[in-house]
Parts: sequence; C-alpha cells; structure tokens
Amino acid sequence: MTTIRGGAVRRFDPELQSSGRSEASLSDEWGTPQDLFDRLNARWHFDIDLAASEDNHKCARCYTKDDDALSKTWNDFRAGFQNIPYSRGQPMAWMTKARNSVIEFGNTVVSIVPVRTSEKWWHSQVMAPAGALYGVTRPAENVIVSHYELMTVEIEFIKGRVAFVGPSGKKNPARFASAVVAFVGGSR
Repeated sequence: MTTIRGGAVRRFDPELQSSGRSEASLSDEWGTPQDLFDRLNARWHFDIDLAASEDNHKCARCYTKDDDALSKTWNDFRAGFQNIPYSRGQPMAWMTKARNSVIEFGNTVVSIVPVRTSEKWWHSQVMAPAGALYGVTRPAENVIVSHYELMTVEIEFIKGRVAFVGPSGKKNPARFASAVVAFVGGSR
C-alpha cells in the first residue's frame, strides 16, 4: 500500500510504523552536518551537490529531487558531493551512477553512505574492482584506499554516529554507522 504525503509517494511500512519512528525519519532529505561537509570540501573542492534539496544543499550548484540527478549525464564537473538517499533501492542507484560517471568521465564523486556490508550495492559498487588492482594503502586507521586501473576507491569509516540535519533543522544521530566513499577518476 502506498500513501501520498506532500506530493511524495511513500510505501507504507508496518514495521517502520510500529517502531515509533517519526514522519521525519521517513524522509530521504537529511542534511549533511556543516562541519563534516567543510572537512570534505577542504580536500576535494566540490563543484556540485548531486543529491540535495533547496533547503540543505551544500554547493551553489546542486541537483534537487526535481532535477532528477540520476537522469543527468555527470560529465560537467570535476568533483561532486552527495549525501545519498538511504531508502530501499536508492543506494544502489546512486552509487552505480557515481561509479559509472567516474569510470566514464574521469571526475570524482564523494558520497556519504550507510555502512551496509550485508547489502548487494556495497559489494557491487563500493568493493568491486575497477580494472586491475595496483595496490591498497591505509593512510589512517579508519581509511582504506584501493588503487585500480580505472579509478581509485577511498573508504573512510566515520568514527561514531553522524548527526544528520533533519527536515525541521534539528540534528539527530543516525542509528547506523556511516562512511565517506570517494570514487576518484583520472582527472584528479
């Protein structure tokens, strides 16, 4: 069964409803904490926020839900940032788009993702080889960098729980671990 709230179609999830989670927790529009974004932006110098809303975008140039970022060709930026939607099916779609963009166009896409090593998207997009493996490094205790023929994959496991900014502007810690996954293409 689906319900319509504010123009968005949502699947009714009895398990979620009985868990006592608020309506805000059903939203995919949770903002990135400014301090986390600033740390990432200082390193990567983002041109675009690929998964934003009008209220939570972190770059002057952004794609919102209305822009339908997944239908765009991601070839007109050097470094893109995305705090991907976490609802069912979304991580696979966004991480596939990021990976394919980096391999095809040589740009960089940095994503904040839930650490879900039991899910297919984690293994098929984050952990899958991208050509011949040239080497693996560990520049910090919580960072793994895999250097492949077609791109570099950097995974930083964030210590603690990220307090994302909810639709109301209030910060709420996630109930799961998060990671920063950077797909770095040849233009870096």
